[in-house]
Amino acid sequence: MERVGIEPCVKIDTPTLDLLKIRDDVTWYLRKLGLSKLFKIECSEYSLLTKEFLSTVALAFPNNNEDQPAGDGLLFFKIGNTNGRISISALCQLFGLPNETAHDFKENSKRKQAAFNDWTHFANEPFLPSRSKVSRITHPAIRYVHRLISTTFQCKQEANKVTTDEFYILTTPFIKNKYKANLGLLFAKTLINVTHLAQDLESNNKLCVRFGRLITAIVQHVGLAIPNYEPLPKPIPLDLHALQQIHFLNRWTQNPTKFCYKFPIGPTNTSLVLLPHEDIPSLRSGVVSFQLIGGSGPLSYP
Repeated sequence: MERVGIEPCVKIDTPTLDLLKIRDDVTWYLRKLGLSKLFKIECSEYSLLTKEFLSTVALAFPNNNEDQPAGDGLLFFKIGNTNGRISISALCQLFGLPNETAHDFKENSKRKQAAFNDWTHFANEPFLPSRSKVSRITHPAIRYVHRLISTTFQCKQEANKVTTDEFYILTTPFIKNKYKANLGLLFAKTLINVTHLAQDLESNNKLCVRFGRLITAIVQHVGLAIPNYEPLPKPIPLDLHALQQIHFLNRWTQNPTKFCYKFPIGPTNTSLVLLPHEDIPSLRSGVVSFQLIGGSGPLSYP
């Protein structure tokens, strides 16, 4: 765990969302996903506390029966010499997540087909697990929310590709099939996965963790005292500077105060949309066709 880098969490930047005119859509999207509370939790975060937690965390089900509802799972951990534990149900309640019974997104054929159809609207191409690029997503609010999810549930430093779990999470609000996985358990599995990844690190690799404030919230929720550790700096806002760094926005060369949103529309063309743009449809209407065509919409170039 010594090689794991603990950095401040990523934070929603509402002034940026207002500037780009996507705040209402991002807010609606997070609420429909059941993630509104999770991204609003305000806790100090500590490098040593996070490492202690991740070094000792374990996931178990009573009587080793993994056929039980997801909420019956238990997370065990140790801070200093004190043992702590929290159920997945309590974890969901703490973070405001829906306490679904399913452990993961199983291959339910109807749900899978519906999700695949929606992804074709999202990105104008079929979904390929861990190969579909985030840059293909055509709506800025969806890409923004993906970045938030990828740093928590997936513990990814580079959110360039979309994993299967992210794919199912992102499409959930737009499909009629009600099969949903327990997001609390998915996050718990991320914590376990970080521990395994840390053990497998080579000397020239470094794993980055940016969800320390969620670990602090767990430790405080179960009543354990926080040792006198040095806190990390404030969260990293997902602002205009951060969005440029991850190639979310491209500065508009004809007007340096404006920003472009870019996505591919074919093997040779790229669509540029000046943000904010009145022709970007609202997610709140439930519409999932985001490609802007013609008129005063995006500019396309070979």
